[in-house]
Amino acid sequence: MFMEMEMEDLDESLNLELEGTNPSPIAINGSIIDADQPIKFVLVNKNAFENGKSRVKLQAIGVISGKVQEETIQFEVESSSDLPNIPEIPNFVVKSDFQDKETAIVKVGSVIPLNSEIEVLGSYSERVQATFQEDNIILDTVPCLQNQPCEVTFPFTVILILRNGESHREALLTFEEEKKSSLKMTQKLYETTIEEHTGEQDRLIKITAKGGTSEVLYSLRDSSGLFSIHPKEGILSILHPEFLTINSFGNSVNLTVMATDGDSSATAMITVKIVPEVEKNVVSGLRRRFGASVVRYGDSYEISAENTSPILGNIAAKSPTPVVYRITEGREDLYKVDPNGDLKYTGKLLKEDREDEITVAVSTGGLKMASTRVTVDLKGIGSEPVGTQESLEKIELISSDEPRGVVVSSIQFTDPDEDAKLEYGIEESSGTDENGNTVAEATPLFAIKPDGNTAHLVVSGDLKSSKISSILLKITARDSAHPREPPVTVTRLIVVQREKSDEPELGLNLIPLPETIILPRGTPINTFVYRITVLPGKPGLRYTVEPAHLFTVSENGDIRTAKDLSAEGENLKIHVEVASDTESKGAETTVILKKSTVSHFAEPKYSATVPRGVGQLVTVVSAVDENGEPVKEFVLKGGHSKYFSIEGGTVRTKEELEGKEYDLLVALSSDPTVSVPLHVALEKPREPMIFLKETQIFATVFDNLPIGSFVGKVEVRDDEQVKFEMSSDEKGMMNLFSIGEDGTIRSVDWLAGHEGMHKFSVLASTIDQAGVRSANGTVIIYVIKSNECAPRFKKDENLIFYVRENMPKDTVIGKVAAEVLPGKCDLQYSIPTADSGLSINPANGEIKTSREFDFEKVKSQLLTLKLESGHQSVEMGAELRILDVDDHPLRFDLQEQMVEVPEDVAVGTVVATVRAIEEDESQEVIYHLKAGSPPEFSLDSKTGKIMVEQPLDRETTDSYVIDIGASNEGAELAATRVLVKVKDVNDNGPLFDRPQYYTVTPKDTVVGTELLELLAYDPDVMDKEKKLEYTVTGASFEYRGMSRNVEDVFDVESRKLILRKSLIDYVGGVFNVQLQVRDTVDGTTGKAGLKVFVHDSSDLLSLELPYSPSTVSQAVIREFADTLGNLTGLEAIPKTVLYKAPHGIMSTNSVDLQMIFFNKSLSEIVPAERILAVQEMRGLDKNLVLRKPSSPYILQENQRSDTIIQPELFFIVLGFLVLLVIVLALCGMMACFARSKFLREKRIVENEMAIKDAIQFPSNRSPALVSFKHFAPPTAEMYRNHEEHMYRSPNLNEKVGSYAVQQATITVAEHEEKI
Repeated sequence: MFMEMEMEDLDESLNLELEGTNPSPIAINGSIIDADQPIKFVLVNKNAFENGKSRVKLQAIGVISGKVQEETIQFEVESSSDLPNIPEIPNFVVKSDFQDKETAIVKVGSVIPLNSEIEVLGSYSERVQATFQEDNIILDTVPCLQNQPCEVTFPFTVILILRNGESHREALLTFEEEKKSSLKMTQKLYETTIEEHTGEQDRLIKITAKGGTSEVLYSLRDSSGLFSIHPKEGILSILHPEFLTINSFGNSVNLTVMATDGDSSATAMITVKIVPEVEKNVVSGLRRRFGASVVRYGDSYEISAENTSPILGNIAAKSPTPVVYRITEGREDLYKVDPNGDLKYTGKLLKEDREDEITVAVSTGGLKMASTRVTVDLKGIGSEPVGTQESLEKIELISSDEPRGVVVSSIQFTDPDEDAKLEYGIEESSGTDENGNTVAEATPLFAIKPDGNTAHLVVSGDLKSSKISSILLKITARDSAHPREPPVTVTRLIVVQREKSDEPELGLNLIPLPETIILPRGTPINTFVYRITVLPGKPGLRYTVEPAHLFTVSENGDIRTAKDLSAEGENLKIHVEVASDTESKGAETTVILKKSTVSHFAEPKYSATVPRGVGQLVTVVSAVDENGEPVKEFVLKGGHSKYFSIEGGTVRTKEELEGKEYDLLVALSSDPTVSVPLHVALEKPREPMIFLKETQIFATVFDNLPIGSFVGKVEVRDDEQVKFEMSSDEKGMMNLFSIGEDGTIRSVDWLAGHEGMHKFSVLASTIDQAGVRSANGTVIIYVIKSNECAPRFKKDENLIFYVRENMPKDTVIGKVAAEVLPGKCDLQYSIPTADSGLSINPANGEIKTSREFDFEKVKSQLLTLKLESGHQSVEMGAELRILDVDDHPLRFDLQEQMVEVPEDVAVGTVVATVRAIEEDESQEVIYHLKAGSPPEFSLDSKTGKIMVEQPLDRETTDSYVIDIGASNEGAELAATRVLVKVKDVNDNGPLFDRPQYYTVTPKDTVVGTELLELLAYDPDVMDKEKKLEYTVTGASFEYRGMSRNVEDVFDVESRKLILRKSLIDYVGGVFNVQLQVRDTVDGTTGKAGLKVFVHDSSDLLSLELPYSPSTVSQAVIREFADTLGNLTGLEAIPKTVLYKAPHGIMSTNSVDLQMIFFNKSLSEIVPAERILAVQEMRGLDKNLVLRKPSSPYILQENQRSDTIIQPELFFIVLGFLVLLVIVLALCGMMACFARSKFLREKRIVENEMAIKDAIQFPSNRSPALVSFKHFAPPTAEMYRNHEEHMYRSPNLNEKVGSYAVQQATITVAEHEEKI
């Protein structure tokens, strides 16, 4: 956000300062602006506003004049798309019971954005309509339709949700009914359907009224006298259903129900439709089949039949609609009932007799059903049946040239009976020739040759003379010693192959495929299945098989498996087709997949509980080997196996057992890898009494409970085996219920007409060596009408439940609303939805969370609510919505990022985008610039885009640091930093280091003198290495108000300004010189000005500065010059700074500033005498005393060395040194005098000795000169390394080399001076 304003009455540059709250939401875009430039304000922190307002003070200070102007500015936040908070809404009182439209208006804090949405959720939300207009929310009730009466239970609460994008506001709105004594029926018309004679209703009618001021009582106006209504519950019931007939009352009966609360009354109509009675399913008996004996005892039947009989009997049921048969109790794995009612035995053949008891139920698919108890007595065959492991169907190929007696096939039969005598028989069907015609043979072609349990099929006729090409044989084996055993029959299709004849070629003769082909389920891929045979054989036949993805067929007709068949169904249909060039034929068969037989135990695991003692029977295990034969040899494995023994499958204890539980393995001795676990537990010590888990059991059932249904169960502690007996004092009750061996109580008859509470006594007893033990219990069964406890949800409730994310476990989120049932009805609540994350109190329907929810993972989920009352239940769908909360920290994906932009980037260009990660969808992220961010950039508070706000100049600022913050509605803060690097663009020419130069030079300056050194540079980085050329483009001389152009006075060489003409004629004036620097590559230029003041020596004045030389700077010099200029009204121009050093020693206040004074109005240098006169006349500051530059001290120009030695101390030290030198000089003179005296006396003695020696001895030659050892002279490095400790004369000029000294002395006289 930007705001502009202008400051009035100021015509100079302004320095701006902003005072206000900290942190301030507003910043100034630029602290210094020109007089005509507007002031821009930038919004940097929207969250810093207090109540949407902020007051700041703007202070503008003139840069030149120092004038101050202040303005107070107030900023206010404009209304945006942010949603206002919804205030707490009082209860909405409904006066017309939703019969008329009613309106209420809720006022919010600010205007609601136009693109917002408003929604009402919850129970009866369809009765409320919400809209908004500006800052008002309008609530309207939706009246109920006349033909569709609505039921509303007051009070009820809905949720009012106001949305705009991802932001939303919520409020609760409660509706309550106006308190008045107006009693109304919730529904004007009720309808139900009742079956004549039986009184069965399709649904229960319950009358309700509302608006009563006290207890409401119901009464009924009934002209038939067959109906009644409960005075308090309002439930309609029929008293005498046997008299309710269509003949008597027609198709319907109209009733009027009245409700009263003592003050007022209301009525409603009930229409009862009468429908004909539906005939119940009645089991009339079992028809005898296949010689079975059927005896009926009341409602139960007994059947006695052979287990070889395919059908035991047929259930006769009468019903106008189709019925369904099923076995509800008993061995449904051994028996089944066909859709036509045939009862069949599906088990294996039995050696011994077997008796089973089953319950067969017949129903029409609804609640109407009948059942009967059937006792089946199967007679065993008395022996083991004959069997075979061979294929029951098989094709054999033989040649027509085979002689008699050749074995075609051998079939192996089995019979475990030791006295078995197998007899074999063969049956030949009519054969076919090569053309498919039936051929009858006079004599048999094949016969059976017995060999014990093997039957050999051999050729007994002349195949070559026979025309038969294929014939089907049935071989039968039966046990003559046991005539009751059924025979076993196998079939063999014999195909006779003949040599090709010269007769004309006949059509295709496809040998029929067997009806079934049996394959093991684990058959490997490419296993042979069957060979397709065509007689006579022909070349070039084409074979196909379907399904092609499971089977393949070769060129010679071999069918093989194409994939693993383990995952396929038990029966696979195969269609094969053979085609020649002229015709084609097809056939079908069924492949049956059977599990391959492997060694295995009869049970997957065994467990037993044994008493203490040695030799106790534990259990008996059984197993079969890969051939299906029973296994007799077993071994025990495991650490506990030492306590047990096994023989023939019987496991017994071998030692006294002391532990509580034992685990071991029972394995086959032939293959120990095949094993089964055995768990053995010791019996607990015998209790002196039997204890029931519950001594009183309560059960509630409906009067239409199906026969054989579960009612309850009496259980004994520790699962002890006992015998249960149940009795009742009520007459006929034992015909309704019975108790099983495991304590399960079931119904054994219809309960209609036995409504009420019934009490039974249960006796649990057992007998052992110690005697009889028993326990007593009570069972109370409450039989109620089925239509009295039908559970129902309340209409338009339970639709939506809400929970906030991260709420802890066991948070209550609501309650399931269900219609109130009579107290005798047991209503249970449940949530069948798997992994719903919710739990429900089954008694009152209160829903709690069983885990925490995460809005970012799941925003809503569907639920299934269930009500159960007895065996009746009802379900409905609901929705659980998770409300989002701010539970994730706000963070930036990058804590710091760098971008590069060219300096000529256009204003408004997006240079970067920052993104703050907010995982909470309900939270809106707002971006803002932190205080101190550069005004050259702006930030979009919604998108995080950083845009260029002002033109960039790399030469001014080459990089920027932008600190950005982000916040959400939860006031969480996050920060990031963006580094903007400005890339150079060649957009600048070369610049002088100063826009204006000046120099002061005397009139007698020698031509060719360097007056000034110029310096220019190119701001562009890419032009740093370019060559610059300096020139003087023009010059003018100004003196006493007149100006004229001059030429060839100045020139530039190697950045040095050189004087080319004498300045004698230009004393007292000033030269205005125009300088130019040019880029020799791109031709860009830069300009600067130069003022050259020419003065006479008498124009100079000197000012002693009260500073030590080390503290004098350009700022200090400029300050004194400005002060003198203000005092004198002239321009004081410094020329030279001189440091005074009397006797070569500097001291405090030893700086002199030499300057001239220039009158800008007259363009003339003012002489020094005039300035001194002005100083004397005006009496200037005594610290600013100007004088002529003459001084008794030695002046060293441009020396900046400081000293810390005071002058007084210096002279004391100097005097001491002088005295020391005089003393040392005197001592030296005395030493020299003594030495000279000693040397003279010594020479006298030596001369005398030399003369004596010269007379006595001849003279010798002078000795040879001896060379001295060479030493390297001191190097410069040695001086550098020891410069602190060595003195080296600056005038020393060493010669490198070797030196030797030669000396010869000849004494020719006694005294040296006489030579």
